[in-house]
Amino acid sequence: MGCIPLRLMVKGMIMKILVLSLLMLLLVGCISGSPTLSQEQISRLELIKVYKKGESIEREYTVVSKVNSADCSGAGEVARIYGTEGRAIDILLRKTASLEADALINVSCGVAPLVNNCWAAKKCSGEAVNFK
Repeated sequence: MGCIPLRLMVKGMIMKILVLSLLMLLLVGCISGSPTLSQEQISRLELIKVYKKGESIEREYTVVSKVNSADCSGAGEVARIYGTEGRAIDILLRKTASLEADALINVSCGVAPLVNNCWAAKKCSGEAVNFK
């Protein structure tokens, strides 16, 4: 039994870091889809008001949860290529309804590469809130 050369130890460490980094990237690149809603939650969808980031909110509120969504419903017969903001916001609304929240605030959207196996998904985020 001899000593392991330093370069082999460094090479092994680099490989472990690389594998762990790739695993983290894959986990971060997935966003859950739209939840299944009850009939009552579906009826609440129309009542949920959406406030884009920077819009003033007329009432006091408490944050129920942060919500995220991604859409990749755009064209692509073989590979999924892009998503739409409207569908990503619809997913946010469904998540907000599942939390039985009153509104969705601070909504912002952007393009996120390689999310949910999509080249350029439309990713949105916001906060589900209840008014006081």
